[in-house]
Amino acid sequence: MSDAPNVIFLSADSLPQKSFSKQAKHIAEMTEGTVFTNAVATASDTNSAMPGLAAGVFSDTVPGWGLPDDGTAPRTVSRTLQSEGYDCGLWTDNFLFGEEYNYTDGFEFGNAGKPTWKKTAVNVIRDNFPDAAFRAAEVTYFRLFKPLLSAVRSTESFYLTAEELNQEALEWARTWDDGQHFLRVHYMDAHHPYEPPVEYVRDVVEETGFSRSELGKISRERIKTNGEDVTDAELDAIRSVFDASCRYLYDEVAELIADLVDCGAYRPSTDVLVFTADHGEALDPQKHRMMGHVPPAFWEDVVNVPLVVSVPKWSRDRVDRQVSLIDLVPTILRAVDIDPPESVEGRPAERPEDMVRETTTFVSEWRSDDGDAWRRYRGVRTEDAKVFGARLGDDDVCVSTVLDDSGETLSTISERQPSADLTDAHQKLLAEIEPRGGLLSEGTDKDFDADVEDHLRNLGYVE
Repeated sequence: MSDAPNVIFLSADSLPQKSFSKQAKHIAEMTEGTVFTNAVATASDTNSAMPGLAAGVFSDTVPGWGLPDDGTAPRTVSRTLQSEGYDCGLWTDNFLFGEEYNYTDGFEFGNAGKPTWKKTAVNVIRDNFPDAAFRAAEVTYFRLFKPLLSAVRSTESFYLTAEELNQEALEWARTWDDGQHFLRVHYMDAHHPYEPPVEYVRDVVEETGFSRSELGKISRERIKTNGEDVTDAELDAIRSVFDASCRYLYDEVAELIADLVDCGAYRPSTDVLVFTADHGEALDPQKHRMMGHVPPAFWEDVVNVPLVVSVPKWSRDRVDRQVSLIDLVPTILRAVDIDPPESVEGRPAERPEDMVRETTTFVSEWRSDDGDAWRRYRGVRTEDAKVFGARLGDDDVCVSTVLDDSGETLSTISERQPSADLTDAHQKLLAEIEPRGGLLSEGTDKDFDADVEDHLRNLGYVE
């Protein structure tokens, strides 16, 4: 194995910091890394977070679903590493990381987010039957087909599991000899439907009376409706099976790291490793007026995510100050002595404390009600206060909150325009986001092709 540093970049979908804080600490211990307890995502959904995770820019810098293909796209971390001699591999089961969205530039190995047989079957049904028939088919999957699969395969899931992704990634890593390598894995185990293997969900089944397949169906259906008509029993079950999904995810991530160490593909004294999430997940519909992470809203459960960074020349540390994922791409590149491209909006950190920011920004894009244009939702946060635009129910609103050790407290909420009752601290934050376009703004006209619609439905974002 070459002495040149490898880069391991692991991320999870829909994983809030509060649900993974202990596990993140353990990952930091395994990797001799720094755990950041107050890391802030750049967006509230994967599509809007991907420009930051892949290229170090906010989503309103590259408006649309994916990076532009007209030569104006920012340079991605994978393309930059490949140009410096790295072999790059990507494993995920999320369309939004894939070739159709121009995020595979630089990756020569991996599955690149291509659809599994389950998603392919869903698309065939959708393309050949009316909407009502598709909805019936999806219901049939969760009510009939899924329980039958679960009876014979304890790990059967709507998405490829962490174990399956890790097996393929590890098979590639074991072939590494000389040279430098970039391994990128994005996990879907914390994204609904929540379907951890049976050994992780057995207690939840016993406590709630719901079977594993029923837990998957309930979690998907209730989150798709943003918690409308969810019962207390269902909500308790959803939270419990989500926690079980997080436990499973940690075990698989920890096993992958150990296996990479064993085969020499990851050496904490030489290589760089990152673990984080694209965004979090809100599972308190009464408090948040939503459930899941779409449409856009920047509650703490959605934007406060786990972050572990292991860089050999960094001191092992814990940072409780606020940091932003916008700085990950330039920091990764600087850690392996590569200059970040000029297109990045983040800044490279030479030490853990360099990651700290007084304010952090987040931007999400969502389609308008008629589906013909973008709406842009933005927010800005300090460690004590936050203002943001959101889509709650059928309304675009402006929200201000207060942050302290007890959590997040709603301060004001108003339709379309910021409240006249904002505190001085919130007014300062509002002034900071105004140059970017304010909390709410209209985007450009945009035709949403059938593939985008398919992918949104597969993720459970739209009907």
